[in-house]
Amino acid sequence: MPLLNISGLRQGLATRIVTGIGGAIAVIVSTGYAIVEAVPSAQIPQVEPSAPIAAGAWQVVPLQAAIQMRRPDGNPVSKGTRALVIELDMTNQTASSRNDFASVLAAEPLGARMEGTPTFYLMRDKAILSTLHPNMTERVAAMWPLAENAAIPTHVRLTITAKTYKPRDNLYGAPGWFNPTKVATVTLPVTGSD
Repeated sequence: MPLLNISGLRQGLATRIVTGIGGAIAVIVSTGYAIVEAVPSAQIPQVEPSAPIAAGAWQVVPLQAAIQMRRPDGNPVSKGTRALVIELDMTNQTASSRNDFASVLAAEPLGARMEGTPTFYLMRDKAILSTLHPNMTERVAAMWPLAENAAIPTHVRLTITAKTYKPRDNLYGAPGWFNPTKVATVTLPVTGSD
């Protein structure tokens, strides 16, 4: 008759307990994310066009939206496309130059399908935007390509996302901007093609 392997039983039991705890944590975390994602956008404050919006490191003032046949730098758009161009004033409210301006703005056209991610232009120079310097309000344009045969939206809904500054993050203990949160929405009328 074989002897019971007590240490093997303990190790197997410990493995099952750890696996069970890990699974429970995964369920809790995924449920939390699902709840956060399910928060209706109606709970995000609706802001009027041209109103300044505090967005963590940024201040954003959405101004206007238009369908155009030229990019903000004056060159024609690619063949078979049009451009949805949103102009806004942006101010970097931190002490150093930043290039994460694209994470602040998301757009949802009503009645048209957007393709790709926006390209940002600095209107002062008519050049593609690379960084914005501290405490300098700049007029910028975010451009999304639209298929030429896409329906022209009458309005575009912008969602503004802010991050929170933490002097020490939980992973590296370094300062930075974390925890993106939707802080405002604004609906802009879209003017016709130029």
